[in-house]
Amino acid sequence: MIRRRFRLTLKVFFVACIVAGGFHMHLLQRHLHRAERRKQLGLRTSDSADDVGGQLMNISIEGFEPPSVVRTNGRTLHAESNQNVPEESKARLNTEMQNVPEESNAQLNTETQGNASGSEIVSEDLRIVNTPEKRKIQMNITVQGNGSGSKSVSEDLSVVNPHPYTFTINHPDKCAGKHVFLLMIVTSSPTNHAQRHVIRHTWGNTRVRNAPDINIVTMFAVGKTDDVITQRALEYENKVQQDIIQEDFVDSYRNLTLKTIMCLKWASEFCPKARFVMKADDDTFVNIYSLLNYLRNLHTLRRDKLLMGHVFYDAKPIRDRKGKDKKWYLSHKDYPRETFPNYTCGFAYVMSKDIVRPLFKASLTVKYIFLEDVYIGLCLEKLGLEPDHQVGFRIYKALSTSCTSVKQLAAHWFKTPEDMTKAWDVLNKSC
Repeated sequence: MIRRRFRLTLKVFFVACIVAGGFHMHLLQRHLHRAERRKQLGLRTSDSADDVGGQLMNISIEGFEPPSVVRTNGRTLHAESNQNVPEESKARLNTEMQNVPEESNAQLNTETQGNASGSEIVSEDLRIVNTPEKRKIQMNITVQGNGSGSKSVSEDLSVVNPHPYTFTINHPDKCAGKHVFLLMIVTSSPTNHAQRHVIRHTWGNTRVRNAPDINIVTMFAVGKTDDVITQRALEYENKVQQDIIQEDFVDSYRNLTLKTIMCLKWASEFCPKARFVMKADDDTFVNIYSLLNYLRNLHTLRRDKLLMGHVFYDAKPIRDRKGKDKKWYLSHKDYPRETFPNYTCGFAYVMSKDIVRPLFKASLTVKYIFLEDVYIGLCLEKLGLEPDHQVGFRIYKALSTSCTSVKQLAAHWFKTPEDMTKAWDVLNKSC
């Protein structure tokens, strides 16, 4: 009996020793792990918990900013405070202000001579300002001409919609050394090779036979595709044609606004002297002959601050998410107003050169919505401007029958290359 109790006591003693040893080993491992972490972070091993907390608060972590947050298009961006952030981290956020140092001016001056009536000078003063409260753009636009004095618009614009995308396919020298009269940027899907091909050989051809003295540049704007075969085909097409630009956002219907902002960005950065800029979808047919005649007259009349197309007046947002128009549904949260500002239908519109860069800068200050034509209307409203309605921009498909008719400048819904070719053949029979 005594032996049994002795053996039981001995077993309990051994088990207790094993448990205690394991516990002490665990504590030793935790201590070694903490010491290693302190060494990695550069902390002193003798510091108290409060001291350690204070040291950790002073550690600069790459890419981290205090929580000044802007939400745009489903993404969260730290956009206000710039302190303790490396330059490479800032660059992504502030792509829209590339190569412009803080607290600096970027000035664009263009001069146009016209019919011995004097010259028009469009001066745009863009100042990026950092304040403790907000990051702002100060934009001053001054137009002088014909001895009538000058008019100036000045406004502080807070950045709420950064465009942090970069060009993965680009042709920055496409307009270099040319007096470009018309820049046409056609928004397209990466898969629409056939549409781009037929546009190049019809209205997008830069050699218009009845206007050999006019310089035209045609570019195609696309977003990113995750399909490797489609991307390779696009890159090969660009290698041959040298007329495609691409940014690294996903190409989708909900991102059409991003694509339009990309067009404004490219035009303002790489073709700022183009007298007119046209944005068109790749299912649009343009009567290039009558459009050039019309723009020549506008150039002679010295029209400025112009954005023209088919204008919608007092349109209302679609609030029924299940109705036939649910594709364009817009919630009160995304757009609280009950009506849209007047805006041009997005299939095609033309801008004079003096509003292209201001529109791009304004786009950084307007809350993102996916309806790109409405969004441009909001940007135009931000600048205090109104779109011009032109009856020659047809929403529905119509065949042009005259090369000089201003009643048909552009038409929509040419969904196939065959439709586009047929319209071109009909047009050229009268030219």
